[in-house]
Amino acid sequence: MASVNTDIAQTLDITCRRGDSFGLTINFKQSDGTTAQDLTGYSFEMEVRSTEDDEGTPVISTSEAVITVVSQTEGTISIAIEDSVMKNVPGDTYVYDIHAVTTDSLITTWVAGTFTVNEDVTI
Repeated sequence: MASVNTDIAQTLDITCRRGDSFGLTINFKQSDGTTAQDLTGYSFEMEVRSTEDDEGTPVISTSEAVITVVSQTEGTISIAIEDSVMKNVPGDTYVYDIHAVTTDSLITTWVAGTFTVNEDVTI
């Protein structure tokens, strides 16, 4: 029996601290692992949720996780979440994913994993 797997998402587990500004830069590569992925025509969105099955309000919404394409030709994005958002996220382990969205509104999950928030003393 033949099979096909169209799930290209890579796993990237993230650990951060409650109340801190969050910043992460990701460099996407093509399947050869060395050539930069051209991001022309893509936008990106990210949500953090309690569980994969959670369809309610996300812990961190797409509008709160600001994703900027730093370099289309080098395949680089930057993710920023303000400390004012992070201080409202209780310490716990959540799940997240990052969607790549084409200009034709085709959505593909490129990155997914756990999003662990460690408690902080000063918030």
